[in-house]
Amino acid sequence: MIRQARLRFHDDEDRWYVQWRNQSYPLSCGTSLTLRMVGRYVPCRLELSHDWYIITAEQRFVLHPKETYDVKADL
Repeated sequence: MIRQARLRFHDDEDRWYVQWRNQSYPLSCGTSLTLRMVGRYVPCRLELSHDWYIITAEQRFVLHPKETYDVKADL
């Protein structure tokens, strides 16, 4: 089921998690989700090189570990 959640970084595991209610779901490279950008949700894919980054149809950008992001994910 698709749910609105938060994307958060866990330093101890060097990994991004989707947090929904009291649950955290680990993500890995290639995970598809929908990220809120400039007031709208955009389909994207999570990838890892030297840093974790997002790929959308129009752009790529590095995720900042100190930030949290609004997402929609299949949980």
